[in-house]
Amino acid sequence: MPPAGPDTIRVAGPAIEGARYNGAAADIEVATPRLVDAAIDIDGRIDDAAWSRAATLDGFTQFKPVEGSEASQRTEVLVFVDDDAIYFAVKAF
Repeated sequence: MPPAGPDTIRVAGPAIEGARYNGAAADIEVATPRLVDAAIDIDGRIDDAAWSRAATLDGFTQFKPVEGSEASQRTEVLVFVDDDAIYFAVKAF
């Protein structure tokens, strides 16, 4: 693996980069990618390179009016960790 540079993000753990998890399919155990020096700028945008390697959670369900039914509004959650923090981004469509 080449050394990490300013445009390189390395995965430090066994999680699969960019893996998708579907709540409706009972994917409830998420192998969260661990990145080395994610270099995230907390600015409300998810355009940093690290976000492309985050695990994506979707397929959420709702409990009203019918529990377990498909959510009426699509939502995605991105998640990864580095040595300093756990990062979440929510895309509410």
